[in-house]
Amino acid sequence: VGKVITLDASGSTDPDGEVVQVDFEIIDVQGNLVDRFTDTEMPFTWEKAFTTKGIFSVTAVATDDLGTLSEPMSVDVTIRQKKVYFLLDIGAVAARGEGTYVGYGAGRAGILFRLSKGFEVILSGGGGYTPVDSDPWEHYYTANLIFNLRAGPIFIGLGGGYTTQYKSTQPTDYGEVIVNFGFDLFNKSKIIGSIFVEGSGPVIDLDIQDHYKVMLGFRILF
Repeated sequence: VGKVITLDASGSTDPDGEVVQVDFEIIDVQGNLVDRFTDTEMPFTWEKAFTTKGIFSVTAVATDDLGTLSEPMSVDVTIRQKKVYFLLDIGAVAARGEGTYVGYGAGRAGILFRLSKGFEVILSGGGGYTPVDSDPWEHYYTANLIFNLRAGPIFIGLGGGYTTQYKSTQPTDYGEVIVNFGFDLFNKSKIIGSIFVEGSGPVIDLDIQDHYKVMLGFRILF
């Protein structure tokens, strides 16, 4: 889906003249016309990107210089949805630590696995969490695993993560629970852009009400 492929009828010939036109048609499995294209110049090819997955019948009919039509020639094309995407997140984080707040600039990278139409898994890590204030606030790093349920452009997820300390007076590294919610701003099949809100907090040892983070971010999948 989204990948440009070439439908090639350049091998068309006419024994007593020349081919002057090729008409292409794409039909889905229900028999509906998906798209058509007419090429009047050699080499009689059509560069086409399919927007949905499925099996499609592509038919080509050639016309010679006397206006005679060839028999239709058809092939089946199977289009699959992309399953693995690279992920980049950028955004802003508000972190609470022991009764006070600080802002962070955030950046992280990862991989998204689309297991089905409505279920995806994200593995990501970040090293770009930079505080706007100095000591006792510190740079921190994360590693996350999030499971998302998706309904069209909307997704909601739950997962877990590991974070280094972001305030020097806190205990050191700890595990945390993560929830997120977002929606796609655009979906070009090969490139998807989303906006999301994410909350995270400690699982044990620390009081989640005094040690949590909220992120507003933009995500690009490619």
